[in-house]
Amino acid sequence: MQSILDHAITQSDTTKVFLSNNTKEFGNAEARFGLRASDVMYFSNTNSLISWIDSQS
Repeated sequence: MQSILDHAITQSDTTKVFLSNNTKEFGNAEARFGLRASDVMYFSNTNSLISWIDSQS
């Protein structure tokens, strides 16, 4: 988790998304808060990510 957040800090001028089906580790409130605080959008499944990508165009 820390390496994801560290990398996100270095990419402040880009849209950041993170895809992982590991909801046990990344779906909890603490992890989601950390990702949001670093402006990282978390997706737990591919369909949700694809829908989000489609909505961006």
